[in-house]
Amino acid sequence: MSGDKRKQGPLDAFVTVTKKPLITSSSSEQTERDQPAIVSLEVAQPIRAESEETEHNVSSDVVITCARQNIALRGHRGEDIVSIREHIDAVETSSGSNFISRLKQRIDAGDHLLQSHLEKGPRNSTYISPSTKNEIIELIYEHILSSILGRVGPTTLYSIIVDGTTDSSNIEQLCLLIRYVDPHSNEIREDFLAFLPTTSSTSEVIAGHILSCLKRFKLSPNYCIWQAYDGAPCMSGIFNGCQTVIKRFCPDAEYMHCSSHALNLALIDSCTSHFIRNMFGIIKSIITFFNDSPKRSNALKYEIERTDNDYLILTKKKRLLTLVTYIFFLLSSLCFTKTKLILVKEFIFS
Repeated sequence: MSGDKRKQGPLDAFVTVTKKPLITSSSSEQTERDQPAIVSLEVAQPIRAESEETEHNVSSDVVITCARQNIALRGHRGEDIVSIREHIDAVETSSGSNFISRLKQRIDAGDHLLQSHLEKGPRNSTYISPSTKNEIIELIYEHILSSILGRVGPTTLYSIIVDGTTDSSNIEQLCLLIRYVDPHSNEIREDFLAFLPTTSSTSEVIAGHILSCLKRFKLSPNYCIWQAYDGAPCMSGIFNGCQTVIKRFCPDAEYMHCSSHALNLALIDSCTSHFIRNMFGIIKSIITFFNDSPKRSNALKYEIERTDNDYLILTKKKRLLTLVTYIFFLLSSLCFTKTKLILVKEFIFS
């Protein structure tokens, strides 16, 4: 400062005067004074990072669990962090959110790190907001999608299956599935790819959504060999239907009526026959006959288990098929075998 010829102002004089005591002070005293703050900061940062990572992992686990069990995440209304902190000890939530309830269940089970994060953590990193949950769901979807597309090689033949439905918000959604042969297990797979929201039901718009989705997933149209939709004219029309528009870009993609829709239409058409209607009426009467009495139901179950040892290990659908088959066999036996009638009467009315 002494070599500077310019005139010093009040601010320069203040800086010059206060600078000397800081320089002449002992460096060891300065280090000892600053060391506790530095150590506290170095310890606090890893703890905070660990807490945020734990909360993020817990939120992801809860989202995955609810998604697998088809459980809604959100409640009837929003719930902020202030309300959660006020009722942190209660598993029930004022909003009815399954997501928040499961977080509180983990706290009740002894997750103290999660409890500390929700009680004392920054409000901008709680990982419980709807936007965060949507982001987690989107990341999970991208991970599953990459796994599916990884099984579909660049030269894998595939089929597309599309059906439309209206969601809870009254938006028309196209559900796109892909059917292919897994090269690793040689099994036929049908995997969901995407929901495609649409505001129009014309064949050109629907086909445009499907083609743009195939392009986004890098699925070559040249390897699409089948397309399956319902029988609506806008989908199955041979002149201007969606299948015709798709075939312009996928020349080998032959149209096939969806098997589920075909079965549904076949059942509807078959019910016009009085023989089929009578058959359903008889089945309904038989079911009512056994369901109205626990004794008759137990007698039927005993007879089935006695004659079929594998009944208990069958799946529910196979059990139902076995049950119906046995009932008709029992009824036919009742018509011709007097001994069987006496045996059944003994079980039912004893």
